[in-house]
Amino acid sequence: MKKHLFITGLCLQTLIIPGFGQGCSDAGFCTIGALKDNGAASEQTYNASLAIGVGLGMGLEATSSITSYLDYNHAITSKWNLGAKITGGIYDGDLGSNAGPGDFFLSGSYTPKSTGNHKFSFLASLKAPLSTSDAKNNDDIPLPMEYQSSLGTFDFIGGISYLYKNKWEISTGFQLPFSGANENEFLRFPSDSIEGDFNSTQEFERAGDVLLRAGYQFRFQENKLLVKPNLLAIYHLAEDSYSDAFNQRRKIENSDGLTLNAGIMLTRIFKNNHQLEVIAASPLVVREERPDGLTRSFVFNVQYKIPLFKSKK
Repeated sequence: MKKHLFITGLCLQTLIIPGFGQGCSDAGFCTIGALKDNGAASEQTYNASLAIGVGLGMGLEATSSITSYLDYNHAITSKWNLGAKITGGIYDGDLGSNAGPGDFFLSGSYTPKSTGNHKFSFLASLKAPLSTSDAKNNDDIPLPMEYQSSLGTFDFIGGISYLYKNKWEISTGFQLPFSGANENEFLRFPSDSIEGDFNSTQEFERAGDVLLRAGYQFRFQENKLLVKPNLLAIYHLAEDSYSDAFNQRRKIENSDGLTLNAGIMLTRIFKNNHQLEVIAASPLVVREERPDGLTRSFVFNVQYKIPLFKSKK
């Protein structure tokens, strides 16, 4: 009974914590491959899977987002896995609205043979933008990054995930943009207007991130229901920058630093090995300035995964 009360309390806590944090799924590296292992992979008897997901979020100045993705993973061998993911989004707020494709991820992971209760996974991935982050509203005014469906950068992502007794999980990773500035054109308006609440992001150049996540997985109903509360820390390594109206590079002060999110993942495994996954998260600690458009007061994501190509084992 105490276990059920603890989980229920954490579910409520992650949904009602006030404030704004980094919406990790938009940046990309929190929810791909080995960095989002739900612990169910060890029970799979299929060589591939196809997942579709939809996420809801609320950002700065009540900017709402509906994001979606299609994620395909294929086991090349018992140790090597390849994955491809495509994202998109719809964004709406007081400054206008935008809808478009997001990013394409190509990833590979390596999971060596487990040693006793210890399981490691290693991930490498490339992210390519499917839009140029220069969307405008109906009045042809550039929109800030909060309304863009992609950061507009090419990134390299790497990470390691450790699973102990198929219950305790620790993941760490990094995301490094390497393409320089994007093509956004937004310059903030006077501070007494709505536009003044958003940072200038003309030719926005974003710094990298490092990630650390720790979680514990509860198993119910003969391992058919998995519940994993977790803490996710994201450290933004340096201050971001933009080009001002005179084409001079400007640092965005206090845009570096720590974001700490509390979240919970629920996975239901059905008799046909299909999986329904629900994720909810909300911030505990935030960066003072978040010009990249990843500000979220909460994130709620639903995913349905279908196994493909049953193994001959």
